[in-house]
Amino acid sequence: MSARRLLGATLAVGVALAAGLGSGIAVVQGARAEGRDPYAGLETLAEALHTIEQRHVAAVSAERLLQGAVSGMADQLDRHSVYLSPERRAAFQDRAEGADTGVGARIGIRDGQVTLDAVTPAGPAQETRSSPWTASP
Repeated sequence: MSARRLLGATLAVGVALAAGLGSGIAVVQGARAEGRDPYAGLETLAEALHTIEQRHVAAVSAERLLQGAVSGMADQLDRHSVYLSPERRAAFQDRAEGADTGVGARIGIRDGQVTLDAVTPAGPAQETRSSPWTASP
């Protein structure tokens, strides 16, 4: 494994762990009060990540593996819990805020011209076979 790849994997793991540690303080305190180590499983996760990076026939990014691990954890909770990747979370927030409602198209303005920037999959605009365009004055 190259030093650059190792550094990238280490940074990705570090960011993921820092995010988890930052948001899990209450869980840690509760687990410690019960006399158990709340981070005992992280060693297993780190070992699995290392083994996959070293031995898998195709290169897989540490970020993709960690996203999959977190998604798998959410799958173990209940049928209502789901992990949203940063991309899916942004799309969900856009929809919740009404950015993608209506005809199923994202309209913008570039250089003073109205543009159809994107068409929402399976939305009304796609059903009419609309495609990105720029309005002529």
